[in-house]
Formats: sequence, C-alpha cells, structure tokens
Amino acid sequence: MLYWLLIFIFNVFKSEVAAINPWFGCPQDDIWDTNCPDGWFNFEANCYSFFVQDPLNYLAARKNCEEHGGLLLRIDTLKEHQFVADRLNDIAVNRSLRWYTAGVMRPDSFGEFMWEGHPLNYQSVRSELLHLWLDTIPKPAERPTFPRDRTRLVYGTDRNRWGWYLDTPNAHRGHICRAPVANANQLLPISKSLAYGSDFPNRMARGPCFIVHPKDVLYVHHMSTEKYAELRCEANGNPQPTYKWYYVSTEMRTNSTGDTVTILHRTLIDAASEPSGRISVSAGSLVIHNPDTSTDSQMFQCEAKNIYGSILSRTARIIFGQLETAPKQPRNERIVMSHQSETLPCEPPAHSPPDSLLYTVYMNKNGELEPVLPEYRRNLFISQAKGLIGFSEVTVVDSGVYVCMITMQFDGHRMYDSPKLPDMPFTVRYSNEPRQDPRIYDDFPAVWPTNPQRGQLVRLECFAAGYSQLDGLKYSWRRLDGAPLRTDSLKDYDRVIELPNVQPEDQGEYECNVEDSLGKMARPKTLNLKITAKPYFTTPLQNTVVDINSDVFLTCEASGIPNPTHEWYRNDITVSQLIATGKLNPNQYSIIHDGPTRSTLRIQKVKLSDSGMFTCLAWNSLGSEASSAEVRVLELAPTFRKHPVMPNEGMVGSTAVMECQPEGAPAMTVEWLHDGTVLTTSDSWLDPETGTANCASKYCKLPSKNLLIVDLVESDAGQYTCIAKNTLGQAESSALLTIIPQLKMSLTPISRVVYRNSTVLLPCRVQSSSYLDVNYAWYFEGVNLKFDRLDLDARRYELAQLYRPYGNYFGTLKIVNVQFENSGNYTCSAETPLNSQSSSGVVRIAGPPGPCGGVVVDPHVGVDRVNVSWAVGTSHLFQILYFQIEANAMYDPPNQWTIMASNVSISSTKLLKPSDRRMTVISNLAANMAYRIRVRAGNALGLGEPSPPSLSFTTLPTKPTLVPQNVTGGGGKHGTLVFKWIPLKRVNENGPNFHYRAHIKAKENAEYSIHDLWTAKMSDDGKFMQYTLTLGDNLFYKPYDVMVQAVNSEGVGPLSEPVTVMSATRVPTNAPSGVTAGAFNCSSIRVWWYPPLPSEGEGPTWGYRILYWPRISDCRSLESDRARHQLGQRQTVHGDVTEGLIIGLDADTYYCIAVQVICFNIFWLI
Repeated sequence: MLYWLLIFIFNVFKSEVAAINPWFGCPQDDIWDTNCPDGWFNFEANCYSFFVQDPLNYLAARKNCEEHGGLLLRIDTLKEHQFVADRLNDIAVNRSLRWYTAGVMRPDSFGEFMWEGHPLNYQSVRSELLHLWLDTIPKPAERPTFPRDRTRLVYGTDRNRWGWYLDTPNAHRGHICRAPVANANQLLPISKSLAYGSDFPNRMARGPCFIVHPKDVLYVHHMSTEKYAELRCEANGNPQPTYKWYYVSTEMRTNSTGDTVTILHRTLIDAASEPSGRISVSAGSLVIHNPDTSTDSQMFQCEAKNIYGSILSRTARIIFGQLETAPKQPRNERIVMSHQSETLPCEPPAHSPPDSLLYTVYMNKNGELEPVLPEYRRNLFISQAKGLIGFSEVTVVDSGVYVCMITMQFDGHRMYDSPKLPDMPFTVRYSNEPRQDPRIYDDFPAVWPTNPQRGQLVRLECFAAGYSQLDGLKYSWRRLDGAPLRTDSLKDYDRVIELPNVQPEDQGEYECNVEDSLGKMARPKTLNLKITAKPYFTTPLQNTVVDINSDVFLTCEASGIPNPTHEWYRNDITVSQLIATGKLNPNQYSIIHDGPTRSTLRIQKVKLSDSGMFTCLAWNSLGSEASSAEVRVLELAPTFRKHPVMPNEGMVGSTAVMECQPEGAPAMTVEWLHDGTVLTTSDSWLDPETGTANCASKYCKLPSKNLLIVDLVESDAGQYTCIAKNTLGQAESSALLTIIPQLKMSLTPISRVVYRNSTVLLPCRVQSSSYLDVNYAWYFEGVNLKFDRLDLDARRYELAQLYRPYGNYFGTLKIVNVQFENSGNYTCSAETPLNSQSSSGVVRIAGPPGPCGGVVVDPHVGVDRVNVSWAVGTSHLFQILYFQIEANAMYDPPNQWTIMASNVSISSTKLLKPSDRRMTVISNLAANMAYRIRVRAGNALGLGEPSPPSLSFTTLPTKPTLVPQNVTGGGGKHGTLVFKWIPLKRVNENGPNFHYRAHIKAKENAEYSIHDLWTAKMSDDGKFMQYTLTLGDNLFYKPYDVMVQAVNSEGVGPLSEPVTVMSATRVPTNAPSGVTAGAFNCSSIRVWWYPPLPSEGEGPTWGYRILYWPRISDCRSLESDRARHQLGQRQTVHGDVTEGLIIGLDADTYYCIAVQVICFNIFWLI
C-alpha cells in the first residue's frame, strides 16, 4: 500500500508542477501526461504515439511500434476514433498524408477486415465503426480485378472528416502506436524533454519560443483613430527573452547553378536613434507613429533572445489602405417591369486593398433604415464578390429605396465602418411579361476574395435570373473531380459555398446548377478555384535533447503557393554564412536538400557548444513563416534524484515490474541486483496475443530499461537495486518488492437453467490479502456490464459490493426479471492492482417458445381457405407442442388479431423438407377479404410471442351467405314506408359491389316488388341500416310485407323472413278535448282530458304531452301564447291514458295548460 500512496503523491506533485510552470505551453511542446511516457498521449485506458517525422512502410511501422513497447493502432469505440481524429487535426498539417493502423483485409474473407497483431478476442472490427469508412469496401465479386496489395486500413481525410481508406503496405507514411496505460512502464519514451536532467522542472532553463508571431496590420490614414501602427510579438523562455526588431529587404541573385534566388537583408531598428521618438520598442511591440508609405512599406521581423540563443519570427508588413468618401447625392430612380431580373450595383468609393469591403443592405423607409434579410426574400441576393444587390425576378413588393453600407475588413476582422452609400430608388411596375427561363449571370459563379489565400474565408457565389415565385430557384453545386463538398458549406439557399480556413485541397473546378420550380434548368457554369499560400510548415521543428557525441538531424519542410525558399539560422545568423566564415565546422554541419521545399540540417558528433537555438525561415512572394527549436546537448553522470526506484508489490504466479528511470548522458547501461546478487537478464518481446511484454527467462529488460520479473514466487521478495553507468560515472537506487499470496476464488458463478421473469443470483467471492483492494467486475458475453447506466437493461443488474467486511452477497450479480436476451455466458472478474482471477457460468432461460418467422401464404388462395407455412422459432428448452394461427382482416384495427385456429398440434402440421418449415391449412376465412397472418408457438410453459405478420393476401369472392337480421320498421313522414335491419359486417360482404335488395308487397297483394337499396343509410348510431320508400300521399298506416337480402357482383344471398311493417301514419286531425285540471298539492296539479276521436289513416296513440306555463292573461290570448314559447315547460305521459300529473310547480300560482297527442312521433296541440 505504501507504494501506491507514494505513486499518488508523486503524481499529484507532478500535476501541480505542470500547473505552476510559467514556461509550460510553448507551441512546440506537447502536453506533459503523467500516465504515459514522454512522447505518448493518454486517452482513457491507453497511451498513443503519432510518428510523422520519419515515414515508414507497413512492416517497418509495425516493428517500430513493437520496439517502443506497443502495437499499431486498433480502434474499439467511436470516442477513441474522435480522439485520434482530433490529434490528427493538430498534427497533420498536410491533409493528403495517410497513417498506418493495424487494420488489414482478412486473407480468408475478402471484403472483411481485422486488427492484425492484436489479441484474437479484439481482432474483429466492430460493426458500429463501419460508417468510418470513407473508401468503398470491395465486394466479393470484385476480387478477380481488385489490386492484390491494396489491403491496409489507413487513416485519411476527405476534407470534411477523418476516416478509413484502403491502401497499399509499401508506401512510406506516418503511423500510430497504441499501448494500454497499464503497460506504460514497459514503453520506451519517444524523446527527451527539455526537463531531462533538471531537478526542478517548474524552473527549468530553456531558450526562447514564440507565443505570438507578428502579423500584417492595416493602416488607413484618415480613418485610424490612433495615429500609429503596432507590430507585436511575444515569446516565452527562462530567463525571460529580450526583443529586437529589424527592417527586412530582399535582393535577387543568381547562384552558382544559374538559378535566381531571393536573399534577405536585415537592418536593426534602433529606436534610440530616432530623435523624434516616432519609433519605439516595448515588451515585444514595435510602434511606428504616423507611418508613411515612403519609409515604412518594407518588411519587419522580430528577434527574441536569452542566454541560450535567439530565434527569428516571420516577417510582417504595414498595409497602407485607402477608403475615399462616398458621394451623398441619391442616384436616379430605377424603374423596371415585373418578372424581369435586375441588379443594383453598390458602386463603392475608391479603396484598397482589394476585396477589403463587406456589404450589407438596408431599405430607407421615411428616414429609418431597416435591414434587408435575404433569408426571408429568396429572390434577393447580396453579392460580396461583385458588390451588388441581385433580384432573380422582381415583383412590385420589391419597390423601395435601397442603401448599401460598407465595412472595411482585414485578415478576417472588421476594421472601419463607412457612412452609407447613396440611396438607390427602385420602382417595379406590374406587367404581363412572360416568365423567364433560368439563366446564370455572366459574372457568376464568382469568388471572394478575388485572389484567395490559404487560411482565409472564401465564398463561391452563384446567382441566376429566373422564375422565383412558389419555391424559388433551386441551386446545387458539385466538384468536377468527384470530391465531396465540405460539410455544412452551403449557405444562402445554396447560392453560396463558404470555405472557412481554405486549404490547397479545396482547389478545383466547382459547377453551379440552377432549376426553377417548374423543372426548367439553366445551363451549368463552372468556376476554377485556385488559391495562393504564404509559406507554412508541414513538419515544424521540434526541441531536441541529445547526448554528447551523437548526431542531430533537424528537418525543415515548408509548403506554399508558389513554392517557398527557406534558410537555416543558428541563433540570428544563417548557417550557410557561419560555415562560409569558418564559425561552424563544415565537416560537422551540413545542409541536405531533399527537394525544393525540404532540407535537413545535420550536426555530427555534437559537443556542448553546439547547444543553441535554430530557426528555419521560409518565404515566397506573399510573405514568410518561421519555425524554431532548441538543440540541447547533455553531458550528465547518472542520477536517480528525480526518479528513484520505487517499492512495488507482486502476486504469486503473476509478474512484477521494477522501474529504473535514471537520467544521464551519454547513454547508460543498466544492471540489476537482487539482495546484492547480480541478475542475469534477457531481452523481452511483445506478445501480440496479450499486448504485453513476455520473457523467456526469469528476468527481462523492457524497452524502457525497467526490470520484468515473471512467475513470481515468495523467494522473489526482497531488495532490488538498479545500477546505471556511463562514461561519467555511476549511480544506484534500491527498493523493496513485496510478494502477496495468490487470489483464490471461494465462490464462483454456477451454470444453471432458470425460468423467464425469475430472479437469478450469481455468486462470486475471492480470498485475498487483508489489505489488498479487490474490485469485482462482471462481463456478459465478454462485454463489461456498466452498473451506473440508467437504461432499462442496465437496471436489471445489481452489484452487491457495498460493505466490508464481506457481506452475504459481496460480488454477487443479481438479475431481476430475467428475460431471454439475458441468456448467455457471465464472467466474474475479481481484480486487484496486482492480478485478477475470473470464473464463468452459463445462464440458460426457459420459457414459452420464441417467435416463429418467415410466415408465407400459398399464392393459390381459395374463397375461405389458404395454405400457410412458417419457420419454427426457438423452443427455449421445452419442446414445442402446438401452434396458434391468428389473422388481421383489412377492416380491423392493425393491432386487432383474431384467432383462426388454436391448439394446432405439431403432429397435425406438415413438415416441409429440406427447409424444416411447418405448414397447415386455414379454412374459416371470409371471402374477398385482405388478411395478414401470424403464428404463435406453444410449449408446456405457455404461448410464445407472435411472429412478424405475413404479406397481405386477398381471398376469392363469392355471393353473400348470411341473412340480414332484425328487419323491422314503421314511422316516418306520411306517404312513406320506413324499414331497417342490422347490416352485415364488412368481413361478411364476400365480394365487390355489395349492397342490399328489398322484396316489398302490400299485405293484400300477391306479388313482391324488388328494390335495390343503394341509398340506404345508417341509423341508431350505426346499429341499423335504414331505407325509406316513397308510397303515395293516401297510403296511410297500411301493412306491408318486407324481406331483405345481401347482394354483390357474384350473386344474391338468402332472403330474410317476411316481416310486416306499417307505413307512416297521417297527421292527427282531432285533438284531445275536455281538458280540466285540479290542484293535487301545493306544488303539483292533476290534469284530465278526453282522447281525440280517431280518423282513417291514423295509427295508435303512443302517449300525450302536457304543456304548462304561468298565466299572465287569458290563456288563449296572444300574450299568453308568447309566454308559452318563452316560459313553457312540458311533461310527457306514455300510453293511451286520460290523465297526468305535473309536479315541481310554484305554490299559489295560476298555470295555463295544453295537451298534445303523440301518434308515431307526430304531435298535435288542442
């Protein structure tokens, strides 16, 4: 435990050192990662190294990773890919380069890939990563013509994102190595940092490095509020650097080979010699007051210097701009006819530099300026490239006074705003001119800025005339070289491609296409985008810490358009000049030119005096760029002051690593002792199956010089001493190795069969040393169970590792409500910092059968039957005994399934060979009905889940077979016969053109008349179908015999039994008479009357309705009649009665009363 505590304290100390180190953060420094050695980057549980300086082929790259203690890159998760992509964005300046990984095409399976050299369990490329392919994965049919050596998975970019390509193994490329953090102590550091040999990294001495390089600045004399220009540089170093500034001029010369070369001359700026104080230098800033084109148009360069040397910055200029005053007089009114295409040029005043103006457009409405927003006016376009307002098609709503506003920008920053340009009155008059066909304007596509440079924001604009109503014009772009457009680059209704930070790979021909809402196409037009580029470094210089008498190689590779020239500087003087003047030994210093843009500075047999600062300065006609680094030569006797050997623990049967990381130069030899006895060690080798170092003997030296001890036994405990020696001396450091007894599992998971929805307990417990921390992890089919996740599946797992000493369920996995998908192999892993033990058990889930599959209906469908076949699903450990067939008819809800056949024994179904499918016949279907069929299987534990439904099929039609039920009728308007019946269900209609037919005759007649009831309607809330037959005005309340049958295009169905239905009664001609009333109590009145005298054609009396209202005058007066309509209430009494009772009346109140007779829902008032 002491060892882990010391490691924790040491890591905290290193983290705080990094936080307070004032020199931490030079651009050429990598972030110090305490989990991985120098040159390795940590992400989650792995260390990564990116090798770009010396490209290698695939086999050499693989060997290089193994020599450093790792393997070529394998990608397991999308998060890991994103980490790699982010690092490549930072490292890979040249995006055309590709990077080797461990991915290769499987030799035994064309078109599938694996991670070569990695453990078998991790060799498969996971399916969720397949969308990372930017290349087309070859299909097996392409094998005969596919290049045999194009089998390596490499990282590359399509300009939008990083992903995977297929490539050959022979090309020299960068490569990426990966190793587990757990194996960090076996990794070889990639390089030495400047902190090497320093006892106090937070105060380590170092040469200068630029944090801020000077940039070109814009100065517009009459618009600049501050009458000076400032060029600024900033550098770090220890001690803090001082600054000098230089004038830089160029001279063209012809060298010995006849080539014209550019020579740079520097002249120191002496601010003190300026008596007027016009020029001053302060803390890295060069300030020039009242700059003038005659004296200040040259280039300027900053130098940072401390006791370790000096470095040079890129050059910068003062750009003298111009922006004249705009005229104030409004322009003449522009009058156009509607449906034309028009442009309004902004016509800015004279200005420089070119393309320095940004345009916004407003409308002048009674002196108030309102911004014009093209996103709400699809027919309007504001062109930055041409400085104009374009209308694809004008309408009368486009009339108004337009105003252009301009802003001067420089290097992507808004600098100066100008007063508005003159008003532009614009009037559109209505016309009937025909619509225009789409046409791209002659000046488009256009590019802004006109001469784009790498790193700028570039706009490609397309503008067309044409019919812009409805959905407007539709713009589309493509690259003629087939490369995809940048993601999210289309703007302004796709009229514009925006390319922030434009790069050389964005160059090419872009084609614009335009289509109107009527489908008419404009003739496509193209734009060839070409850019220039100031010099930039594809391989920046890196700080180099080397042993004395070793060789140093510094590579400078700069690109640019046009190609740049570059020069090496040692401190502030060119290396070539130092060699020519004898200040540097030409036998020791040499420059190797590897091409027009790349050279290597070689320093042989370095001495302490060769330490210093080196700068590579590259320039072309557009400007310059500088990259600097420190070369530090070390001569140091071995020391363990910074990294003493630390105590460690190991477990019997496992391995242990004793770390030995002394610092010294020149190279040291390392010797190990155990309790004073010299150990004989061999070299380790990397086991690709496990990704860890292996040893053929008891003791091995790792690539990192640490000691690997394998197959630990108790006698391996004791003191281990590391002795480091070089030509300057030796040093030693010792620490104890403690051996801990091996883990023993006392409880292990047991394989078992359980029922679905039950609870499963899988025990797991180990016996270990009392002070050793044990963590239990569970794996399902090799995938770690994440107990802190909140999704449904994760909530089924409960890890009962809660208290110490051990509880009853310590390490136990509890699965609640277990389901079939939980069936599989469960592994418990008891993990300690020293070792782990694991044990597995298989859980099998019993329950109803799984869903059947592949339900197929025989295409030879009958009227009411069909052959159905299906594939039997999983039995879930109990034999399948029977099936249930279910159907969903076309007119049923999608989730309503009817059982067509239940308990269909497996023996009654037919077994189809060789597919082992089952088949049966369903014979109770409805005719002319679309169905879907599904199947369930059952066993002794119940009925299983349904299969996916079959495709829809339709049975053959036939004539109706069912009789309409409950034929009845009566009522209606006088002169009609109303009858109704319960309609057949849609499933029973049996064929197309379905309707009903009625057979009707008067009671006294012998013959039936036939009526097709096409206009029958639903009644009684859809319970009945009703038809009204017109008879004649005098046929009141006559008996008729009615029969109803169903009819379709295949024939007629059976008739219903004859039912007598009375025709409608006539309106009663007589009213109740002799109405009298008497008080029954204080709130009710009893009313009596005589029934009306019957007359011919009237039906029986169904009841009476008593109407009553407070008396306000004579009950037969007009005022009382109004009161009846406003205040009247009613009481209905049923049957042929002669009295009724009114209740709920006001006490001591007179009421008027009237009585209606009810005869077949017809009322009559006395």
